[in-house]
Amino acid sequence: MKPLLEELFSLEGKVALVTGASQGIGRGLAEALAGAGASVVLVARNREGLQDTARGIEQQDGRAAVLVCDLAQRAQVTQCAQDAPRLFGDIDILVNCAGVNFRPPVDQIDEKVWDQTMAINVDAPFFLSQKLVPAMRRKKWGRIIHIASQQSVRAFGNSGAYGVSKGGIASMTRGFAEAPTSSSRSHWLLVMVAPSLHRTSYARPLKLLRAAAFSIKSSVLLIRFLAARYLYLSRKCT
Repeated sequence: MKPLLEELFSLEGKVALVTGASQGIGRGLAEALAGAGASVVLVARNREGLQDTARGIEQQDGRAAVLVCDLAQRAQVTQCAQDAPRLFGDIDILVNCAGVNFRPPVDQIDEKVWDQTMAINVDAPFFLSQKLVPAMRRKKWGRIIHIASQQSVRAFGNSGAYGVSKGGIASMTRGFAEAPTSSSRSHWLLVMVAPSLHRTSYARPLKLLRAAAFSIKSSVLLIRFLAARYLYLSRKCT
């Protein structure tokens, strides 16, 4: 069974880019991808957090590189897409995990909160995906994983802007999956994962009961299963 499992889950030779990799779910996903053999480009604003993630990966004999980027700045998103392939090669797997949730009541959402939420949660995933897809098309292999939320389908009253942004992620996933291309096959697969509440730095202020919070590993295992499933199916179809 071991060789079969290694074949299904191995990402040897693949390059992944994970946004929001300095902490929380993004860090957990980066570690899982590296553990499966991928070389991982770690992207976030927090250099210290990224370096800590990279050290953890390297201590497990994984490969990781740090790329500091403020995803709220369109110019930096463009630069990130240009710089990332110079580290380990073209990106095969993009995980759009970075996000913010300021949680003001709907009647107190100002333009700054709205604009920053949309820039990080919607604009950055869209433009990173758009700019990295051509390399996936050339290689005839690519995976884009969007980290959505339960609020993609059921927004909460104290995080209206966040709910709107995650609804956008759901539509973006479908849009990229169904988008017409210049070739008969798109050569990339889209996955959207909508986690429940996790014990991360963003969730701690909510003072949730421990029983109501799921572990990061649940999403990590789900994404690894989905990646393996699609990899297996794509091999059967080629």
